[in-house]
Amino acid sequence: MPEKKKTRSDQEWLELIQECRTSGLPDREWCRLHSISIKTFHNKVSDLKKKSCIIPDPQAAPSRQMHEVVPLELGSSPVPDPGCAASDTLPVPAAHAAITVRMPGYSIEIADGASEDTIRNTLLALGRLCC
Repeated sequence: MPEKKKTRSDQEWLELIQECRTSGLPDREWCRLHSISIKTFHNKVSDLKKKSCIIPDPQAAPSRQMHEVVPLELGSSPVPDPGCAASDTLPVPAAHAAITVRMPGYSIEIADGASEDTIRNTLLALGRLCC
């Protein structure tokens, strides 16, 4: 006997769509990882939009163009956390970095396709370090 397809409520679909759209992955990749048909996913997005639900926009495909690295000067040098040795961090390959911030003792790289929230929160945290 074939397995019955899982039926989800509109609320469950809204939560799944939100999770997908904030994951940083394209819809197709996220759906593949979660065993959800991309066709079903897009049909649910369309249905929920018709019901006036607020649906986040899909993640833009990562840009293949070169990005400029802009130096950011802060008022004072941050003191590194003694519990976090420099060897504890893994660098992001430069080819994938859209934004790079370098300060004494720190290097922060934000990848292409990073969400607005990630960028905003990173810049807010940097602002708190200097003031």
